[in-house]
Amino acid sequence: HLQSFTLCAPFSTICYFPFLISEPCGFESTYLELASAVKEEYPDIEIESRLGGKGTFEIEINGQLVFSKLENGGFPYEKDLIEAIRRARNGEPLEKITNSRPPCVIL
Repeated sequence: HLQSFTLCAPFSTICYFPFLISEPCGFESTYLELASAVKEEYPDIEIESRLGGKGTFEIEINGQLVFSKLENGGFPYEKDLIEAIRRARNGEPLEKITNSRPPCVIL
C-alpha cells in the first residue's frame, strides 16, 4: 500500500517522491504539473519535496526509487506516474518508470 511519495528537485517545495527540480529547462514547472496531476487523481495523497542536486529529478514511492532523470534523460509522463501510484495503493510490486519525455534544449 502507498505509504509515501516523494518528488525532489533542486529547489525546496512539496515532494511526493524525491522529486528534484532546477529552474533551467522547466524543472519547477514539470514538478508542479506532475504534483497537480497526482493531487487531482489522488486528493488524499501527501506530497513531500526535497532539495536535490543540479539536474536531478527523482521520484520515490514508499522509499523506492521509481524514476530518475539522470537514468532516463528526461521527465516522466503523468500517466506513468499515476499508474505507479495506483500500483502502490493496490499493494502491487513497484516497477521503475522507464519512459520519459525529452528534456528541453537551451539554444
